[in-house]
Amino acid sequence: MKPAAARDAGASAGAASQVPVDQVPAGQVSAGQASTGQMSANQASANQASANRVPAGRVSAGQESAGEASAGQESADQESADQESADQESAGRASSGQVSAGQVTASQMSAGQASANQVPAGQVPAGQLPAGQLPASQESAGRASAGQVPGGQASTEASTRQLEVLASGMLATVQDAGRPGLAEMGVGSSGAADRPALALANRLVGNLDSHAGIEVTFGGLAVRAGTALLVAVTGAPCPITVHGRPEPTNTLLRLAEGEELRLGTPARGLRSYLAVRGGIAVAPVLGARATDTLAGTGPPVLRAGDVLPVGPSVGTLPGIDFAPVAPPPSGDLRLRVLLGPRDDWFTAAAVKRLLTEPYEVTAEIDRVGMRLAGPPLERARTGELPSEGMVRGALQVPPSGQPTLFLADHPLTGGYPVIAVLADRDIDRAAQARPGQRLRFTL
Repeated sequence: MKPAAARDAGASAGAASQVPVDQVPAGQVSAGQASTGQMSANQASANQASANRVPAGRVSAGQESAGEASAGQESADQESADQESADQESAGRASSGQVSAGQVTASQMSAGQASANQVPAGQVPAGQLPAGQLPASQESAGRASAGQVPGGQASTEASTRQLEVLASGMLATVQDAGRPGLAEMGVGSSGAADRPALALANRLVGNLDSHAGIEVTFGGLAVRAGTALLVAVTGAPCPITVHGRPEPTNTLLRLAEGEELRLGTPARGLRSYLAVRGGIAVAPVLGARATDTLAGTGPPVLRAGDVLPVGPSVGTLPGIDFAPVAPPPSGDLRLRVLLGPRDDWFTAAAVKRLLTEPYEVTAEIDRVGMRLAGPPLERARTGELPSEGMVRGALQVPPSGQPTLFLADHPLTGGYPVIAVLADRDIDRAAQARPGQRLRFTL
């Protein structure tokens, strides 16, 4: 199919950069955390053992530089210093420059403290913390324990909750409920072309309606599960295989780790939707994960080799694992319209023709819209309109008289008159129309 009803809009598509998810390998910590969190073996025996221990019998560089004396080498001077230290402790002196009870300063160590093996339980050299305790600055940043990345996210689980794209077919994009309400800022809503189909897939796997899935145009998608996942395929019914075995649409499916899911060409309809429990968790752009193919907003169009992160499960599974819904119609598709806002730019005969004659979907179809072929719609006046706002479902008529039906990634403005707009519920049905299918418009 030719890419595009967007030429009448005069807009160009851009590419959006996908933000990779940075993860710290399991068990690895930053340099600052390793240097602060390491404790000697002797300290570990007094407290709980840390992950990185100093071999037994060795002391840290700080203890060696402090002049620690080994057992059996205490001199008379050290004994007198010990007596003086004991006298100070019994006197209860605690000036602002002294450390609190139970802490040993470097000067006390040089004055005759026994070796590291003889430090009483519970005492640690000044400036060091009990095993496993981090300074406040590190605690606020989040401790990186084995198998975790900073912030407490499990890198092992996150690295396997993913889908690897093996093949994308004609067109596969990440879609969700879109970005409604931003048109005044020049941002289109985008989102799934068939919104009820994506919503049904999300509900089958226990997701929220706002979770992102994959929209597949005319089949051809193949993905591999990084771990055991729950998925569902809705929309245009297509052949499905999981690790070679056939599976139905509109049903909760289970993928084991490493299993491949493949979608064939649908017998009717155009767009299928793959939802995975937890949702496709690519980085959101302007509050949504939808790919706008006209504006280039959101993640790029999917390609073989892409790895899509899957979010955590947040909802509850429904009481059923199958949804008996009717497939898209294969014959003439009847769609309801509201005339205007520029129906007065056309002759009465043109308006009647629109409501009585069929218009065929051409091969020029994409997420922006579809060109239709049928009896020309003549204008009642000449000249051109200043550009004005466009909406999803608008039937715009260029000078050729052949209407264009705008879909999810429609332009925000256009200079050709709009003779009618589809009822909102029928826009999603129109998105399943395929080339060669005829549309009939009714009031």
